[in-house]
Amino acid sequence: MIRHLLAITLSLSVVAPAEAFEARCTPSSKQTVEAFERAKDAFFRGEFDRFDRIVNPFSGPRNQAAADDLRGLSNSFPNGFRECAVVVQRRELPGFFQEVVLFDTGGAPVGLYLQGAVLRGKSFVTDFALSANLGEIIARLE
Repeated sequence: MIRHLLAITLSLSVVAPAEAFEARCTPSSKQTVEAFERAKDAFFRGEFDRFDRIVNPFSGPRNQAAADDLRGLSNSFPNGFRECAVVVQRRELPGFFQEVVLFDTGGAPVGLYLQGAVLRGKSFVTDFALSANLGEIIARLE
């Protein structure tokens, strides 16, 4: 899954740095999830170590494959992405959230799935997935 993504991105001959504008992949609705906004901002800017700390606030990476995927993205996109867009947003009150975000690489887009919840009044990312295959990302929605 992500290995395919990295093969595609590494084969790109030109990868432009992220634009200087303030694109944060903010959803169209007024209901934002603070942890998601921080995670999307870090990912968009190519700050994958910061992204990892946001999606794993209590420990290190969930598994070695996730750490390898983030390291590969850091090498391929050190300046982040050109643009991003929230394509799916689900909010289930009182506190379960999901989003699918696409990041423009100049080639095949990178899909990011975020799942989160509220605990003690604070939002957390509880799961995430990356793929160049949007179908794989959409299949994660519950």
